[in-house]
Amino acid sequence: PYHKWIQMSGCTTWWSWPSTGLCPSHSFFDVKRKDFWEMFIHHATTIALIVFSWTTHFTRIGSLVLLLHDCADPILEMAKMLRYLNYKNSCDLCFVLFACVWIVTRCFIFPIWILTSTLYDGNKFIPMFPATIFSMGSW
Repeated sequence: PYHKWIQMSGCTTWWSWPSTGLCPSHSFFDVKRKDFWEMFIHHATTIALIVFSWTTHFTRIGSLVLLLHDCADPILEMAKMLRYLNYKNSCDLCFVLFACVWIVTRCFIFPIWILTSTLYDGNKFIPMFPATIFSMGSW
């Protein structure tokens, strides 16, 4: 039951950025960045994948993907804060740590354990349909 709460909280987190970014009262105070539309599409795609995993009863896998993809984010945010404080050496160290965590989670753990388990072992538990395989490749 906890994986459903993880997925709902993840969806609300991802939903908060596009909704506040498009709301005129929030957009007035927020800094417009060059990559606004790219980030908007990224967040909309993530929301669609969360909803898709929820409706196809892949909530456990969806929760694992959310946790795995979000585990490097606090390190990146720490690097940004250290950059704003002009702590260059600490910022560089945090960014190297972020890069290592990102590479391990996205290039090794995700494809080797999660995708492989979902694609090959998932049929034993839940019948799949072709769109599920497309969704797994989009994550």
